[in-house]
Amino acid sequence: MPALRVINGTPKPKFNYFRAYSRAFMSHIESAFDKYETISEFDRETLKKFVFTGIKMVNATKRENATEEILIHQFSIYETVKAASSLLTPNELETLFPIEKRYDGASYGAKDYFYTKEAIKKMGEQKQIGENIDDLLWDYRNRDITEFAINGMSIMSAIGRLHGKKGIMESFLEEQGVTTYTLHKDEQGKEYLTNNDTGETSAVKKPRPRYLKAVPNHKGVN
Repeated sequence: MPALRVINGTPKPKFNYFRAYSRAFMSHIESAFDKYETISEFDRETLKKFVFTGIKMVNATKRENATEEILIHQFSIYETVKAASSLLTPNELETLFPIEKRYDGASYGAKDYFYTKEAIKKMGEQKQIGENIDDLLWDYRNRDITEFAINGMSIMSAIGRLHGKKGIMESFLEEQGVTTYTLHKDEQGKEYLTNNDTGETSAVKKPRPRYLKAVPNHKGVN
């Protein structure tokens, strides 16, 4: 049986979601503020476009090695998009980000379609979300909305860590007795995980990219 060797194939170029959504977001901002002075004055369609592209952009933003200045800027954008979202009604939000059709949450103690619908019913489907925005973001069963809420918390945690404080999620997990890990990267780009309880460090093993293929190493082929 011939030996196998690994060759480099052609990696597929990755679509730059941040570039796409940030361009769309900035385009909406420029056209909107040609007509309006504040977000609260936006017409409904302009507001919905602003919220949709804003949430998508925040979710596509990378925060690795970001400086405090960049993190504060990112948090300002997050808060602006969240404030704009609070001007929508739950029904309008649902047209942008449909509730996931998962109906078995009660069996697993998880939030599902019915849980979200009940939360919306309590605040009023046709009423402005307003001060209920934070609660709705966490009660809403939709991947984009959940990721948006988590990103807001992650940015705050990252800013806190720059000042020597523990992250929000890290503090919560430690209170629950759950071991947490910190990801580090050396100058060569290799990643390591450090156990925050014991200080032990282990290398992160990544799966081989799909474009690396194993092919037979026939006799006479180096």
